[in-house]
Formats: sequence, structure tokens, C-alpha cells
Amino acid sequence: MNDAPDGRLFCPEHDARVIDVISGNGEPRKVTNYLTGQGGPQAFMVTMASGGRVPAHFHRVDQYQLLLGGGGARYKGTELPARSLTVHYADAFSTYGPIEAGAAAPMEFYTLRAFTDMFTAYMPAERDKLPATRRHRNIHLTIQTGDGQVTRRRDREELIAETDDGLAAWRATMGPAQPVQSGAPAGSGQYCYVISGSVLAAGKELGPRSLAWLPAGSPAVGAAGGPGGCDVLFLQFPRNTTRPPAA
Repeated sequence: MNDAPDGRLFCPEHDARVIDVISGNGEPRKVTNYLTGQGGPQAFMVTMASGGRVPAHFHRVDQYQLLLGGGGARYKGTELPARSLTVHYADAFSTYGPIEAGAAAPMEFYTLRAFTDMFTAYMPAERDKLPATRRHRNIHLTIQTGDGQVTRRRDREELIAETDDGLAAWRATMGPAQPVQSGAPAGSGQYCYVISGSVLAAGKELGPRSLAWLPAGSPAVGAAGGPGGCDVLFLQFPRNTTRPPAA
């Protein structure tokens, strides 16, 4: 993890820390921690062994997930195609899942939050921990990522149209040296995820699977497409994103 001069956080995959964990349902997994800290943003990637399963559950904070397709991976029983990326958003206290790896291949998925929180409650066993709430957004959509080569130029695709409270997601593709079309971070901040190619930002080249956290109110990311261009996601959190209870 690296701090940019303006306080934004940029983290390539090779700077992330990999640890072995046992999940809440007793399965061994590897977790690649990009960003985590008291009160700050939390971003990590989970590698789930073949046959692994995350049952239906909920969290106390709003979050995005990026589910990498192929190998028989499934979300809510639907197989995720190879060379695809499923963008999932869930409001705090919204139940989602299950997430399942294929029988013969591991599965990888990212969890991205504006605030760090380790709470998970599995359904239906922990239904008593689910409070009443007016927000129940649970959105997922699958995009094709191709073979890793950037073929589009100066293109922007809306994935989640911006809502009244700032929730939004979009995909942007730029050629070499072309400015990244981020827009000023709004809502409660946004993540930038490099799908393919590379991004030049904060004096370094960030390749595929790099992440950047852009706090709300900071300037638009000062970045440009790398030598081969870039294909990136922007994932913006709503205003008044639910914060975890005080420890």
C-alpha cells in the first residue's frame, strides 16, 4: 500500500499482503489484503479453493464485490463465464449469496468497502442479528473482460447509473497517455480497479488488479493510460455510507 501526495491510496497487487485464514464456515482460504485499517477503507481479495462456498450472508457496511468468472464459479446458482467480471453491490444489512467455486478450480473475488469492518452473519442461522432498514439494494451485473488486451479507446460505459445518494459504477477505457475519465470522487468515495493494461498515477505504473481508493471531495484522479492503454472500473459509494458500530 502506498500513499499518494494528495492522500489518496494506490496499491498494486504485488504490494498487497497475503495471509491464510479459516472462513466463518470453516473453509481454508487465502486473503490478499490491499487496504485495511482502523476506520479507513478496506479492500481485499479472497482465493477460495475448488468446491468452496460462501453461504448467503450479510454485513454491517455497504460494499462492492468483484467476482472473477471461469472455472465453474457461480453466483446465486448462475455460472460466471470465463473472461468475465461480475460487479456486485450490496447495501449494509442486505443478504446476498451464495458464492461458489467450481468443483475443479479455485475462485477469486474482491471485497471493497469504504470502512473497515470484519462482521459477517450467515443466514438463516443469524437472522436475529439483521435489523430493519430502508435500504436493501442488491445489484449485480457481469461484464466481459476479453483476453487482457485493451482494444477500446476513449470509451465510457455506465454500469450503475448514479442515484440520488451518489451510488454509481462505470467502466472507462483510455489509450496510451490519455487522461483517465474518473470524475471527482463523490458520494462516500470511490475505488478504481485496473481490469487490463496499466494506469500511470502517483509517479508509478499500476498494472492489472491494482486498486486505488479516492476519498470523497478529493480531486479527480490524476492518471493516464499506460503504454498499452487501460481498461478500468470506478465504483462509487453512496453518501452517508453505513459505518460499523464503534468497537
